[in-house]
Amino acid sequence: MKGLLGKKIGMSQVFNAETGELSAVTVLELGPCMVVALKTSDRHGYDAVQLGFGEMAGEPTAVADKTEDKEAATADSADKKKNRRRSKRRPNRPQQGYFKAAGCSPRRYLRELRLVDEQDSQGLSVGSELTVGDIFKDVKMVNVSGVSKGKGFAGVIKRWNFSGGRATHGSSFHRAPGSIGQSASPSRVFPGVKMPGRLGGCKITARNLRVMEVDEAQNLMVVRGSVPGSVGELIVVCKAE
Repeated sequence: MKGLLGKKIGMSQVFNAETGELSAVTVLELGPCMVVALKTSDRHGYDAVQLGFGEMAGEPTAVADKTEDKEAATADSADKKKNRRRSKRRPNRPQQGYFKAAGCSPRRYLRELRLVDEQDSQGLSVGSELTVGDIFKDVKMVNVSGVSKGKGFAGVIKRWNFSGGRATHGSSFHRAPGSIGQSASPSRVFPGVKMPGRLGGCKITARNLRVMEVDEAQNLMVVRGSVPGSVGELIVVCKAE
């Protein structure tokens, strides 16, 4: 195994008394992750392990019987909204059957990690639990993948760090992208031109982050630098090759 699921806790700083260096770090909560399924090349065409992370709220709320009294079947609007919000965090019937077959409690997130060789699959079995100490005990560098913060529609200055025009009297060119097309030949815009558009909200991988500390008791890892995503978002941490 070369990776684990977790979430971003927040950023902090670590001071090295020997060198006098102050480093910005990110605290990550990794695991414990449950092995929900194992994919093999003979049956599925590839080798991978499916990990589950995060507990669900519990069993889904029961639907009131039609024969019950109207007072018992109908609730206040506030209770209805509360149950509707809670039902999104509860497993449905297919999910209950899937996790029951795996012999584990329902998990909020499921992700597959590819297995490169036979050594990665050693010691893995459906229903077993993996912790940060099992995977990253003596690891020095890791890669962290997550979904970056979505910033909506952005112009070329914010999205691509364009300089913009002069802010002097008479100038009408300030934050515009400028000319993007060609003349009569080839009379088209080439693909890949940097233009305004959607910024953020995509998968980003921060590579070769130094592991500062691993707390096996609290399932925490401290890495140097920043990682993509908001606080509490799902991340995938793998060993740096």
